[in-house]
Amino acid sequence: MASDGGKTRPRSHRLTKLILAGLVALYSVSNFVLFVLSCLAWSKAKGHVDSDNCIKMGFVGCGFTRWALYSFMAAAALICFVSTAIMAFSSVFRSRGAAVDPLYVFRGIFFTLLLLAPVIYIGWSNLFLVFDDADKHRATKTHEALICEEWGRIKPEFANMHGYPAKYNACDSTVLNAGPGFGGLGGAFILEVADHEFLGAKAAYAMAHFNVFLGALVAGIAAALAPPTGIVVGVNGASPSAP
Repeated sequence: MASDGGKTRPRSHRLTKLILAGLVALYSVSNFVLFVLSCLAWSKAKGHVDSDNCIKMGFVGCGFTRWALYSFMAAAALICFVSTAIMAFSSVFRSRGAAVDPLYVFRGIFFTLLLLAPVIYIGWSNLFLVFDDADKHRATKTHEALICEEWGRIKPEFANMHGYPAKYNACDSTVLNAGPGFGGLGGAFILEVADHEFLGAKAAYAMAHFNVFLGALVAGIAAALAPPTGIVVGVNGASPSAP
């Protein structure tokens, strides 16, 4: 009977080791995907903000808030990828002949969640509106109104003059690039939802949320597979600790 128990116990620990190593490896791959998508999102969002269409329309999301968070997301994803890749490698190769301590996996995954969860929180936090250019905006609008009013009064007399179309463009309000905007990192995901026509960062936005839930799932499974208090995980599997 003791022999059967000794055989059954290592088998159960091999199964636990296989489950945890597979989950950690999957989580590591998902973090690498998040890193790549975050880099692409940062590049595309910054290009979108700097584009003429965004600038001319004067959209308040055309600023630092729109793209900055993705750089921090990429850094967090890279750290999580390296940490979980080493953890998966260690669980498979460095612990040959020994059981994997689920609490070791739980602590490692919890560390990565401490990096990813704040990114999600900041992304959904309140937007911070900056009015640094409000005075410039009002002054420019007033000056533009005076020019257009005067030009509207005299343009019939010069309609046939050379350069008339160019002068007429002076009253085109779409060339105005002044006014309030958003500052800081908070609220990037709110802008992501509001700017539904821009798809360049949607994949990173979705993957960040998926990774947090996947990490929480792996941590929860690791905690559930942890041995009861007083059981020591060693080379021969779990065994009661010495009194």
